[in-house]
Amino acid sequence: SQATMASNGVAVAASPNAPDATTQESCSPDAKTPAATAAYLKVTGNEKLRAGSLDEALQFYDQAVACKDLNDEDRAAVQCNRALALLRLQRYDDCIAACGAALALQPRYVKALYRRAQAREANAQLSEAFRDVHDVLRIDARNKEAQVIGRCVV
Repeated sequence: SQATMASNGVAVAASPNAPDATTQESCSPDAKTPAATAAYLKVTGNEKLRAGSLDEALQFYDQAVACKDLNDEDRAAVQCNRALALLRLQRYDDCIAACGAALALQPRYVKALYRRAQAREANAQLSEAFRDVHDVLRIDARNKEAQVIGRCVV
């Protein structure tokens, strides 16, 4: 598999199953602008994630993240969805890093905090997981998932 360099310097893995974000013909017919291409990559990654094609979802998400025209809110969402795929693949360190990237853009992003807590718990980083759960509950005291994981890591 070859890698191409996106305009922001991020290496993007080439795959026969994922479009090359630098060529128009490989993107959706509606993707006529860089922003539309980024949106197409994000949506396609989400579809692959829902279908359980985690490695394919990651390929689309990686290319979406490399698009310079992705706004911060969408970039954080893509990173959070990358984190979910990585969590399901049991790539906990990578999941934690993806959550960190999402949280750098949106520090109160509850889903990113929660997913990072799950990865940290699975990695036996219990004090860090507890801290993330505490932050989730500080932001959203009614978050049922965080309440459950909070009881497990205490």
